[in-house]
Amino acid sequence: MTRTLSFTKFEHELLPHYREALNAAESVEDVRAAFAATARDLCAGAVQEDAAIGPEDFRLDPAAREGYAVSQRLRGRPWFPGLLAGSDLPRILGRLAELALKRYKHLAKHLERTESQMYKAPDYRRG
Repeated sequence: MTRTLSFTKFEHELLPHYREALNAAESVEDVRAAFAATARDLCAGAVQEDAAIGPEDFRLDPAAREGYAVSQRLRGRPWFPGLLAGSDLPRILGRLAELALKRYKHLAKHLERTESQMYKAPDYRRG
């Protein structure tokens, strides 16, 4: 029987900040950045190799089955395939992507309203 590594502890530590970042997101780019940073922090905490993983290694991908994509550079690391196969990391990343995709779809659906809030014209009547 093989032993499965669990990163649920790291997920629970990161989840409150992640939810705050998603709720504060004003654009789909903010959502993508929040997902990438949280996925990076999760994996960096899991493998204790901060310099080896960057936020560019994870990308929110609405078209992907999992909802996210992992860079080829990270997939090429010798320890990464074993980490995915022997842990709950793919499920956790999937849950993080699911939360991000909900916010992403909401912001994408209301893009014109979001942009009007972000780029308000100055009110010159207020002297």
